[in-house]
Amino acid sequence: MQRVDVRRRATIVSLIIGSTSLVALTLGTKATPPAFPPYVQQALAVAAKKTQVPVLGPLWIPDRAAANSRLIPAHGTFAASLQSSRTAYAISWYYEPHSLSVNNPEIAQDSMGPQHAPMLIVEGIRYPTRSKARAVVLSNIFYPKTYYAVPANARPVHLASGLTGRLWLTKGKGTDDIVWQERGWTIATSAPMPSLQKKSLWATQATTWAQTLVPKIMAPMPGQVGTITDNPSGGVWVKWQRGRIVYAIYVPYGLSPATTVVGSLIHTRRLLTEPKITRDPV
Repeated sequence: MQRVDVRRRATIVSLIIGSTSLVALTLGTKATPPAFPPYVQQALAVAAKKTQVPVLGPLWIPDRAAANSRLIPAHGTFAASLQSSRTAYAISWYYEPHSLSVNNPEIAQDSMGPQHAPMLIVEGIRYPTRSKARAVVLSNIFYPKTYYAVPANARPVHLASGLTGRLWLTKGKGTDDIVWQERGWTIATSAPMPSLQKKSLWATQATTWAQTLVPKIMAPMPGQVGTITDNPSGGVWVKWQRGRIVYAIYVPYGLSPATTVVGSLIHTRRLLTEPKITRDPV
């Protein structure tokens, strides 16, 4: 799995947004929010027409640097495919050699991402009750691992100063899993590719892996409850609850890019009415 820390990029974005707000307050005027890149705005506009779920849009999408991949050329752009209904939407962004319209059938056929996979998926689903939405968020990390609870035999492990995780062996899966809480998130991970010949090292591998993830949470949890599953061989799923709505993102390139996307998400109603947009070259 490719790992990269995009803290610098996230910090720069935060400084730009913060500086804009400070200038506006100083002048006694309203801050002008940054505009979505055109490939994002086009997808959001299509999705917003077909769903009653408030659509969230990313100001930042994992790119060549975040993917840490030489397979992706330096010059390209993003294209989006999406599905939406009254109660749900899902948008996938692919890195393409040239511009394509939303849901163009050529999307993903010549995508420059590894294995023609999307660089980012953003979803929003409205559930009939808040309790159902909460259960879905929790199932992101606890099912089928522990059926919504840390097992009684889980033992504490030190991850960082003032931060303790709970570690246990998952029967049937054959790995040691760790859960801990940080910046409002509940995070679960396991050791990457454990050696079947050295089961005694699984706990150490899982703990060491979790310790590398601790400084890569780039944004606080933005809802009532939020969970993150970091699969060393299968990317990162992030889910959080806002009332009856569950928002989710998937990024195949690590925890730092995934949580940076969460920090860049903005409600479309704030930005889709912008009369002008500035193209963000990739």
